[in-house]
Amino acid sequence: MKWISLFPCVLLLLLGGGCNSARQSEPIAGTPDEPISVSGAALRIRNSEGPTEYRNIHHVSRPVLLAGEGTFRTGLLSIPPDVELETAFGISGGRNARIKAQGGGPATGEPLPVVFDVCFQRLDDGSVVSVYLETLDAAPNRNQQWWVERRISLAPAAGSTGRLIFRIGAVPHGKSSGKDNQQPVPVWAESVLHPLPASARGKLILLVSADTCRADALGSYGYHRPTTPHLDAFSRECLLFQNAYATSPWTLPSHASLLTATYPNVHQLETYHPTSLSPDIKTITECLAARGFFTAAFIDMGFITPFKGLHRGFDLFDYRGPGIRTIGDRVLGWIADRPAQDLFVFFHFYDIHYPYDERLPGRDFASPQDPPGFDSRFLRKNPPQSSAVAGHLRDLYDNGVAYTDMEFGRFLARLRRSGRYDDALIVFLSDHGEEFGEHGRFGHQMALFQESLAIPLMIKKPGGNPSASLTPLPASLVDVMPTILGFCGQETPLQSEGIDLLGSGAALADTRFVFGETVLEENREALVGRQFKLIHQAGNGFSYIDLHRNPDERPGTSGAMSTEQQTIFKQSLTTDRLWRRPGLQLWFGGLEPGTRLEVEIGGPDLKPGQAFTYWADLRQPTEQRPGRWRATLEVLEPLCGLVLGMDSNPAGPLEVTARLTGNGETRSIPLTVPPERWMRTGARRCPLDGVPPGPGEYSLLAGADSPRGLIHYRSRSPVAPPDAEDEEIVSRLRELGYME
Repeated sequence: MKWISLFPCVLLLLLGGGCNSARQSEPIAGTPDEPISVSGAALRIRNSEGPTEYRNIHHVSRPVLLAGEGTFRTGLLSIPPDVELETAFGISGGRNARIKAQGGGPATGEPLPVVFDVCFQRLDDGSVVSVYLETLDAAPNRNQQWWVERRISLAPAAGSTGRLIFRIGAVPHGKSSGKDNQQPVPVWAESVLHPLPASARGKLILLVSADTCRADALGSYGYHRPTTPHLDAFSRECLLFQNAYATSPWTLPSHASLLTATYPNVHQLETYHPTSLSPDIKTITECLAARGFFTAAFIDMGFITPFKGLHRGFDLFDYRGPGIRTIGDRVLGWIADRPAQDLFVFFHFYDIHYPYDERLPGRDFASPQDPPGFDSRFLRKNPPQSSAVAGHLRDLYDNGVAYTDMEFGRFLARLRRSGRYDDALIVFLSDHGEEFGEHGRFGHQMALFQESLAIPLMIKKPGGNPSASLTPLPASLVDVMPTILGFCGQETPLQSEGIDLLGSGAALADTRFVFGETVLEENREALVGRQFKLIHQAGNGFSYIDLHRNPDERPGTSGAMSTEQQTIFKQSLTTDRLWRRPGLQLWFGGLEPGTRLEVEIGGPDLKPGQAFTYWADLRQPTEQRPGRWRATLEVLEPLCGLVLGMDSNPAGPLEVTARLTGNGETRSIPLTVPPERWMRTGARRCPLDGVPPGPGEYSLLAGADSPRGLIHYRSRSPVAPPDAEDEEIVSRLRELGYME
């Protein structure tokens, strides 16, 4: 039996003792004892002691230099004339928190002042000059509820060599009166030194995500309505991908794929559970920061929050929202303030998303009168009962698309007037589509049909494109990160499951396929190529679709997909995707169909969850309890597998025994996973071809001849604080229809 093979700078310098460091946009020579000249490129001041700490103030997250009372000293700096310090500070903690006095000072319950000051200590004589001082009142509903942003002249230090000193003073030791009972903490964000005037214009990379925009709602993708004249004009300057797909039919997993180049069953942000991105998975912003880019995200409030770990690497992560116009104004302001820096900006908005606001200006495709029986609330639970209602919902959706197009056109016009458009790399896309009853569903999240997975994807390179350029290459959200990093001349991390779409990928147009998946209602996976598509639903088998002959994906129509092609798609879906699902996996090869396979798994820390089988029928587990799981499988294919999810990562060893019964004999394959191999999440491919497993994976082949068994484990991502602790996020998710 043959096993199936798988398918496929910035320099950090310690500027002082201890935790002091700085980062700048071009490599420079120097040591902690040699002064760095603040000239030419902007210089970032950051804390390099341990992992980066982020703090949130009123839905804006930043990496911080200092949290709580104390002092942060940079290394030696030579300050020329005309240098500005860009900085931010504030009080982090519960949104309604206040600091109360204990002991001396103001009376108990009265707000205490917190002093933020910057000074410069000269190297030659040790003298200290004040650069800036501000006092915040630690009372609710005052300015500490926002980041205080300042641009500060370093004129007092001009012509000198020395160290900048950031200080937070007079911090009270009190209690929070906020509902979430978090202690408010004064914080000072990472800061930047800007030489003036700007010596050159920096690069600009703009990543735009129009949430819930299905591809066929745009004129450039063939829609009959004039919904998107501005986007259509923009597309004529872009490379437009005709077959672009989301990795999941809802916001969180798709955006996690976008920012990490991994599919949902690798990054594991695919459910409502309070899970955070594993520290082993790098984000695009962490990679770009190493190249000297300054990074910002301007997000519409909802699922993309710091609670999920997607803020990592961003110098500014603003998820206040609301809406494309307000968010777009913030984006343009942030870009305008940094003409000489290399910038990466992530721009996201929900204006197309449910509840399909009827008040949006722009083109009006919907009747002002709602049809009888109209109720747009919770479309998945209360689907429309008439074609008139369904049609009205689509009309309202198209209004949102038209409004988004109008506002995006306004945004691009202002970007052109600023002089930053022509040389910018702009990527426009969506995270998923929307269903309007094509297959009996409304909304999104649960199904993998084209109306949910097919998305627009346009890439404008610097200098633009004088004529429209179309490519049939199947593209995925996991391709965006390697494409942007490739544009910057940077290697993509090994975790990447995508390709550089501006590189040699065009040659794969006829052979490449991409994946989509969802686990919310039940486990579903899809594999999509240029012409063919395979959808697998746990318990309901496979659907084979020829998208050229059956673009509407009508059931029972497989088109021209041959049996050989179906087999290739099935094998690819199993070996390349399911291998990465977290949990305990058992794979067996060289088996005869009809063989009975009895599997028993035991261990003191085993907490079995949901089980999935591939190429085998799973009968009801004969035993399922903490410490023990046992079931019988009937083998359907020579290669079959079992994935057993777990509620938590086991700390002790697991003993696995598989008994194969067929042809009148019974054979056992015993396998053991030692506890020292339960490690952090990895993202390597299946080691069947000799590739060693990555962190968090353990594999063991048992038996030199067929049948062979393989055991494999991928640990779960860390648990994060639930978004439900933030009342504004909960309210926003209700507006978007995710919560009742």
